[in-house]
Amino acid sequence: MIKPTDIAVSDDPIVQALIGTLGSAKLEFAVGLVIRYHHAHELKDWTAVSRKELASLIDRPDPDHIVSAWARNPFWRPDFFALSDAGYIDGWTDDPEAKGMLTPKFFAALEAEHARRRKLGLPALENKDEQWIRKMADAEDSHPSFAVGGPAASSNEKPPPLTAEQRESLRQYCEKDAAHSMKRWMLRLLDEHAAQQARITELEAEMGHAAYVLADAKLNPPGRIEELEQENKQLRRYQAYLQRLRPKDEWHEDDGPVLWWRLPIVEPPRVAHMLDDDFADIDEHVTHWSPLPRVDVDAARAVAKKEPG
Repeated sequence: MIKPTDIAVSDDPIVQALIGTLGSAKLEFAVGLVIRYHHAHELKDWTAVSRKELASLIDRPDPDHIVSAWARNPFWRPDFFALSDAGYIDGWTDDPEAKGMLTPKFFAALEAEHARRRKLGLPALENKDEQWIRKMADAEDSHPSFAVGGPAASSNEKPPPLTAEQRESLRQYCEKDAAHSMKRWMLRLLDEHAAQQARITELEAEMGHAAYVLADAKLNPPGRIEELEQENKQLRRYQAYLQRLRPKDEWHEDDGPVLWWRLPIVEPPRVAHMLDDDFADIDEHVTHWSPLPRVDVDAARAVAKKEPG
């Protein structure tokens, strides 16, 4: 079985041994932290680890500057709960102290990717020499089907230590998992769209029944069909308004915070206001936007009063 010491990491934010294994950089970033935790604690066998313990790497002495180099990559966003949802680690919950263990599914994916590399004549997991990362980059030129997607080799210049503010921000990210919060928000948004579609279906069924009653016994209340048709049209117009993607240059500050998308759509959107200071981090990566759904404030307050806690 593959041991923690069999997987090399460096200050290159992309863990070369994991590229292409899980189908998502965010998942591979998360596993990279798990591997780094085992290396930092000199664990020769796989051990259950919590997200809080992964966050402790931020304050742990790091003579190789590996974690600080990873954290300075603006695209380094490990998605811990997506890793758990995909079945590559088990035991993690909302509690940051809950311990999780990498699953056989992860090791099968890792071995499958390195079997593919061996078949293509690419450096695989068993290559342990110091030029391993450089060989991986050189292999990209002769095998276009394999792309490292990052710097060809680690820089000889070590990054400066993280500031206290950066460490605290990263610690909270690991323990609270901003990606998980965004995922839950997206699920609520999808539930709202599903509820709208269910209401449309319900209205259509009610309209059909009303038409039958009117034709058969003339018992339908006056004007009910027209009311249902009008409500149905309004819901469909609002649904189309939310789902239509607009080019970035059509955004106006009156539109406020919106969902920013990158086409083709392969990842969830980002919620941001174009005039926010941190919009520059995503400006060149997004191409379209769509509006956020309106919230009935009174209804939201009524629901909040019923929620426990």
